[in-house]
Amino acid sequence: TTTDAYGGNGKGSGSNVVYTSDGNKLLSAVSNRVQVLDLKTHTVRTLPVEARSNVKCMALSPNDALLLVVDVQSYAMIINFVRGVVLHRFKFKRKVRYAVFSPCGQYIAVTHGKHIQVWF
Repeated sequence: TTTDAYGGNGKGSGSNVVYTSDGNKLLSAVSNRVQVLDLKTHTVRTLPVEARSNVKCMALSPNDALLLVVDVQSYAMIINFVRGVVLHRFKFKRKVRYAVFSPCGQYIAVTHGKHIQVWF
């Protein structure tokens, strides 16, 4: 489940927040890092990876294995969420607005500019 958390000047400059599939953990972007709040044990963990700039959007796969993080400069990271390791870094040519995994987890849809790209 994904919701928007607008901060700063109120013009949508903040990132979205993402819940894990079981609903027990909440992923939130804090500047260029991702924090994981465990809602059951009331603990906070920061993933040991950093984006190049502030995080714009995040998408978590349905099985909670992969996390896609895109910053405001359109640099993206695919992260192994369980281990907190960056698997791949790349850059989009245009400004990314939103990203989401398909319910089956095999596809990633990303909106940028006026286009939608789907990867499998």
